[in-house]
Amino acid sequence: MHSAVAAFLTATTGWNLTTTRAGTVADAAPLMASIRTFDSELSTTPWPKAATADVQALISEDKVIISDLTGLDAITHATIGGWELNIAADTNVDASDSNVIRSDLGLPQATLLPG
Repeated sequence: MHSAVAAFLTATTGWNLTTTRAGTVADAAPLMASIRTFDSELSTTPWPKAATADVQALISEDKVIISDLTGLDAITHATIGGWELNIAADTNVDASDSNVIRSDLGLPQATLLPG
């Protein structure tokens, strides 16, 4: 999934006034597919009891992010700033949910590495 996130972020840096809605949706499609695959794997993995509810919370938050990405088909140049703020907030919640699960499992907190 990290490569899908990186590819999407790279694509967004190229968005400009000539970028079409179809282009943004096409850029988001591989990331949405990756999230869905990841969530399918999460939902079929047996988790320790302490992590089960937190895994479900992460899957639910991933659905919010997919909704954000699906919303790209309605984005305008006037609304892109609000969309960016919204998806940034949602991905922060997603990262927090992920770290809760890591804590449940006795793992260190994840950090985003540059590059």
